[in-house]
Amino acid sequence: MSKKTILLAEDDDSIRLVTTRFLEDSGYEVRSVDSLKKLWKLIESSEGEVLITDVMMPDGELFDILPQIIELRSNLPVIVISAKNNLQTEFLQLNKVPMNIYQNLLIFKNWYHL
Repeated sequence: MSKKTILLAEDDDSIRLVTTRFLEDSGYEVRSVDSLKKLWKLIESSEGEVLITDVMMPDGELFDILPQIIELRSNLPVIVISAKNNLQTEFLQLNKVPMNIYQNLLIFKNWYHL
């Protein structure tokens, strides 16, 4: 049985390292990146069964490319983690993300059911 691959986009080295180790210890393969540019390359390569991502990255915000991610990989579940307050308000205010975004987002506490 092959391991499921999780894409992890996090610019904080410590958080990325700890999260990667936790996920690998839990039996997942992890492809981690620290920028939107690198994340987009993974998305284009069709790697991964789920994406766990921070919002703020050194080269922009997730919301800058999230519509393109959803368009290219419509079945890719996305787990958004962030220190930003009120992500739901952020989605609605930015108006950059289609309303069906909620079909692609998972509640963080349920990610382990993959």
